[in-house]
Amino acid sequence: MAWDLDRLPVPADSDKVRDLATYGTIEKIDNDSCRLTMGADTPHSLVFLLSFLEIDFAVESSVELAQALQDVADRFQRAAGQVVKPATN
Repeated sequence: MAWDLDRLPVPADSDKVRDLATYGTIEKIDNDSCRLTMGADTPHSLVFLLSFLEIDFAVESSVELAQALQDVADRFQRAAGQVVKPATN
């Protein structure tokens, strides 16, 4: 299944985006942004792929993908909150 992501805040011809063409289709929206469409079997599979993006993004229209992102974000937030900070002298 293909999943649309909203604007990536970078031009379609930027180096960062060119590398993403391996994972999906890039569509120019305007001079400063583009859309990435990626395929994955499930929303959680796509979340795994999206975790490697080093670019901000927004979900365009998929409630399922938005929920999967929220589930993983909550899980990561809980994990990060459990880090034991070293004692200071």
